Amino acid sequence: MIQIAPLTLTTPSGVFEFVGAEVPDQVPFGGEHLVAVHQLIGGARIVDAMGASDAPLTWKGWLLGASAEDRARFLDSIRRAGDQCTLTWSDYSYAVVVTNFSADYQKPHRIPYTITCTVVQDRTQLVINVPRVTPSQAVAMDSQTITLALPATGLVYTPVQTAVSALQAVAQPMAQGLQPVGAGISAAARTVDGFAQQVTTAAQAIVGPLATFATQVGNSIVQAEGATMEIATLGGVAPAGQIAQRVGQIIAGANAQANLPSFYQMSHLANRMSTNLGAVANPQTRQQIIVGGGTLYGVAAQVYGDATQWQQIAQANGLSDPNLSGITQLSIP
Repeated sequence: MIQIAPLTLTTPSGVFEFVGAEVPDQVPFGGEHLVAVHQLIGGARIVDAMGASDAPLTWKGWLLGASAEDRARFLDSIRRAGDQCTLTWSDYSYAVVVTNFSADYQKPHRIPYTITCTVVQDRTQLVINVPRVTPSQAVAMDSQTITLALPATGLVYTPVQTAVSALQAVAQPMAQGLQPVGAGISAAARTVDGFAQQVTTAAQAIVGPLATFATQVGNSIVQAEGATMEIATLGGVAPAGQIAQRVGQIIAGANAQANLPSFYQMSHLANRMSTNLGAVANPQTRQQIIVGGGTLYGVAAQVYGDATQWQQIAQANGLSDPNLSGITQLSIP
């Protein structure tokens, strides 16, 4: 598992930075928006928005090393004190109160823990505009994912490994450009398609091997699912000479069952990459959409995440009026 960015808990007693195995694989965040629903006669309703209610932030990890016991006791003291603290990681920042801390004392140098922080205030900067992910960016991300995920499948397909490596070499700048959404992401998103021409040749070279690989993954899924089903049909009493064979079938089925999630992931990646590679290898191809009425402002906001880009759509379709009427087919540049 890939760990998230280090967490820092700033308390009145000092700063506690979660390091190494203390850093969790994930920290779920979010919550709900509280509403008051007034049901009216006839089925109509009025919904009053009451405000956001953030879910508690909960994660777990391991306190390891010579200071594990002292660190566990420090976190427990923060829980006892009930003071407001500041929790930060990556671009996230919360005012919190540590409301639960549980540690399992196994050895002085090894203490697994679970911690829960009740959110007082979410201080994370709001994101109001998310640039769309282009086919080039999607290819860059998927090429990196497929390289990391391929060994887990147990499949060896040199052509696709070679082609993905070549593709990743030119696509990597785009993957590195995909920073967390923030003040600078819009500029990065606007410039990243400048790498598309560098990717085109590599994209065209991988289409064939990727299609063959997708077929191989599909066959592996069928075989793995078949081997998994055989586990349920191997009951009964077997003659002595067949015991070893049945044990081997059970082991093969168990291994296949363990590999199925990886096969499904690779199948999904291969299909998605094939779609995006077509758009990258043929950059002149434009998306066609059909809308009923509305405005080009709304279309630009939906497609680009930026309503001010409506003029690009207008120019591509020979329009000057942003207001649309009737059924209109639009070409999206």
